[in-house]
Amino acid sequence: MRKELHNEQAKYMSINYGTAVISAAFLFYINTLSVSTLKDYT
Repeated sequence: MRKELHNEQAKYMSINYGTAVISAAFLFYINTLSVSTLKDYT
């Protein structure tokens, strides 16, 4: 029982980590996009 709970926790942690990585990459991508668009306008 305790082991199952730990597995659930580990799964949740990895999902959380994956979401954090994806959102960070997404923000970075948006930043680079906006910087390149600004360069095009100036």
